[in-house]
Amino acid sequence: MSYEAIRKATGASIKQIQYALTTPLTPRTDRRGRKPSQFTDEEKHRIARAFSDDPIARKLKWEDLRWYLEGFDRFKDQAFITAMRDAGYQRKVLPRRIKLTPAHMQARLAFAREQLALRPRPEDWEKVAFSDETWATNSHMWKRWLTVHEVEDIEAWASIRQKPHGWMFWAIICGAVKAGSFVWEKEYGGINSEKYQRYIVPIDYQFIMEKREQGTPVVFQHDNASSHVSNATRAYMTGLGIEQLTWPANSPDLNPIENVWFWMKNWIELNYDVEALSKTALRRAILAAWEAVPRDWLLQLAHSMPGRLQKIIDAEGKLIPY
Repeated sequence: MSYEAIRKATGASIKQIQYALTTPLTPRTDRRGRKPSQFTDEEKHRIARAFSDDPIARKLKWEDLRWYLEGFDRFKDQAFITAMRDAGYQRKVLPRRIKLTPAHMQARLAFAREQLALRPRPEDWEKVAFSDETWATNSHMWKRWLTVHEVEDIEAWASIRQKPHGWMFWAIICGAVKAGSFVWEKEYGGINSEKYQRYIVPIDYQFIMEKREQGTPVVFQHDNASSHVSNATRAYMTGLGIEQLTWPANSPDLNPIENVWFWMKNWIELNYDVEALSKTALRRAILAAWEAVPRDWLLQLAHSMPGRLQKIIDAEGKLIPY
């Protein structure tokens, strides 16, 4: 029978049918050979129905999901987590929807080849200052975790992404150095070329001049946001003597500071009750997380660049894990 025929005969949704037909019938065992906690067939159908009909259910951590769904209080937290995994579910970070055109991939490939020839050694990348900004909110969803079944495609849920509200945090890393940081104040409004030059570029300039006085020239990296690559910004930074690294579009996988954002957000969630943070407390938590970032790890991130570039080449310009 087709899925549609089964749906008409049973009244179940297509997702429930797909789940029922792809879930193993025999219990799985853990590494010690013990049977983990199991859902009954009725409980499996209820969970699948909740994920099909209620988007909130997919967003909740499993420790909270067992209280959100009525009738699962017979499980303790770890037993419920084990049962969810045994049923084929996973918690995944919802990916950014990054679309690469053939032109994007060719530009990324050319950049990787050029830079790997120019800076082939890990230590060569200690002289590149990487910058970026991130949004941080008082919600666990700032990383956009979702529950998906092993037969589902995480990309199919990209439409659930929500623009977060909180603080925009900007920073520079260079080798093992935290080269500068900035919290974008609410009264500044949206960012544009003029504001980028007024608030951010002076931090770049101060660090780069200090390194130059020490005899270490530094190249500055930022992505292709309009405020970064406008003619006015480029001319202004060139006039200040700041050498800028031309960056390929849609390439967060190449920027090691993206790893720093994930580290900081995990650190805050481990050390604070995120959802209870006021805006002021959240700001303090962001700065504390930045201060806690290990400097030796920053150096490892800088040294990872030749490997990242080689992966881009091997992938023919496609996105790589980061």
